Amino acid sequence: MQFLPCPSGLPARGSDSGAGRVNGETQTLLSAASGAGPGEAWQEPCFRPGDVLLERFCVRALLARGGMGEVYDVRDAALGARVALKTLRASVLGHPLARAQFRREVLLARRVTHPNVCRLFEFFLSGDDGPSPLVFLTMELLEGPTLSEHLSREGPVAGPDALPLVQQMVAALAAAHREGVVHRDFKSGNVMLVRGFDGARRVVVTDFGLACGVRPGETSDWPPHTGMVGSPLYMAPEQVTGAPVSPATDVYALGVVLYEMVTGTVPFLGDSLVESALQRLRRPAEAPSHRRPGLSPRWERAILRCLELDPRRRFEKVEDVLQALGPGPVVLPPSPRNLRRAVLGTGLAAALALAASEGTLLRRPADAPASPPAAVR
Repeated sequence: MQFLPCPSGLPARGSDSGAGRVNGETQTLLSAASGAGPGEAWQEPCFRPGDVLLERFCVRALLARGGMGEVYDVRDAALGARVALKTLRASVLGHPLARAQFRREVLLARRVTHPNVCRLFEFFLSGDDGPSPLVFLTMELLEGPTLSEHLSREGPVAGPDALPLVQQMVAALAAAHREGVVHRDFKSGNVMLVRGFDGARRVVVTDFGLACGVRPGETSDWPPHTGMVGSPLYMAPEQVTGAPVSPATDVYALGVVLYEMVTGTVPFLGDSLVESALQRLRRPAEAPSHRRPGLSPRWERAILRCLELDPRRRFEKVEDVLQALGPGPVVLPPSPRNLRRAVLGTGLAAALALAASEGTLLRRPADAPASPPAAVR
């Protein structure tokens, strides 16, 4: 199997914005440490449009790339459809865990069959005895923005669209947990918003590259590490300290995503990613209603319970989060008392503006006593 050298400057379609963006599972691949030098991320891509792999996969475009590997939009001749192809860079193929991580990602992700989970198809290892081995996996190709991109563009989600998004995220995580799989890297950047055949919005949870099995006899702490594994802004406290993970780990991450959905920001932000991760060990999250006034108390209680430091104090199952949110609105309308104050304030402002326009000067009579100071309680 031979490939022509790839030209430099091949455009990455993963950098496109808006609904036309095509995105496969890329986050873990692009951010995980591989031991590669700082310049390796800028090496020429592995493939170029028109290359054919295994006489089956025709490369259409590069979607995204990073220190460990690349993701491509390809046409699978066997399926007669476009798929995403995720491959390791040649410089990391010699890493003893690289191939094992790829194989494990497929085995764990293929356990989970659900419309709200990105489908993984096949794992390929070819040319293992040659000088240029090729390792890649294929998966469902998704078109649309991530939830992170949607929030950056549209702002916090507080209308009738909020609950359907949460319902589908919960369904995806629940399906994984039923199969003994903990995602371990759930975040808004790993949630795709795509359109179904009926035009309805479909939420798809992607990237099981850091997932681990928690069934009896399975290793729950893979790959071996001496530091934090996950995305610092979303990881649970037990990930920060290196303690065992469980479905409660994904409940915490879901709480961070819900916090981000209703406020537009994550609960912990420090001067660095490490500092952001450590903050959750030192203090509880600020109430989201402080950042989003009017937030439903049910939503606030549910989010803060997800973000409990102790996993035992969080919801037992991810489905319980949805039940706690209830069917009511995300953001409550102003109370009658506050609404009355707002109307009176508007009327007073209009009266003052009218008086000013007529040259009237409103004064307190000179003989009227000054108002007493407000009581201090």
